Amino acid sequence: MYCRECGQEIFDGAAFCENCGTPVDELMKSPPPTPVLNQWYCVLDGKSPSGPYSDEQINEMVSNKLIQNNTPVWHKGLEDWTEFSKVRESKYYDDRVPSLKKEHINDSWMWTLAFAPLLSSSVFCTYQYYTYLNLANDVSNAELYQTELDLFRFSWIITLSINSFLTYQDCKMLKKCGYDTRQLGSYLIIPAYMYKRARMLNQSQVCLVIWIVTFAIDVLFF
Repeated sequence: MYCRECGQEIFDGAAFCENCGTPVDELMKSPPPTPVLNQWYCVLDGKSPSGPYSDEQINEMVSNKLIQNNTPVWHKGLEDWTEFSKVRESKYYDDRVPSLKKEHINDSWMWTLAFAPLLSSSVFCTYQYYTYLNLANDVSNAELYQTELDLFRFSWIITLSINSFLTYQDCKMLKKCGYDTRQLGSYLIIPAYMYKRARMLNQSQVCLVIWIVTFAIDVLFF
């Protein structure tokens, strides 16, 4: 026979395993029963219950977003159908990578975004200055006015592009840190995104306040 603990061969008449010391009498006993894994049942997309599913299958369906927080689930031990969000922290879901703590979140994208309106205005003013230098002596007042209107429209394209790029990069960073960014809404609605982000991370609204001030300066003076 062979030792169930280490795999070493045990010869007839031996009382112990020579390799690990396990008593032969203990090895002769039947092995402990294999624990029965949970069998999960789910109501997917409001349809009739389906299952059973193993723990591994449940984790895979969560990763594929087939199971949401409000998906009704049941397994042995639960009194009734229960929303998955209420059982996801059980031992059957401990293999999830936790979200990075807020003190370790890199806020550099947000701080850059807070001053982005001034950055875009600087780019626009520089472009406007060199455009006027090239056109002032060569075009009429009407043409110069039309050029100014075109530059004004172009300035808003620059502003929206820079701000949207920064919020997109920040949103992507938060996803990598394990946060559900769907609750932040569209990153194109910048003030709402900044407000919800600060609420989610329990941070102050200082970046949003700075952004509103710099945006107001951009509108009033540029």
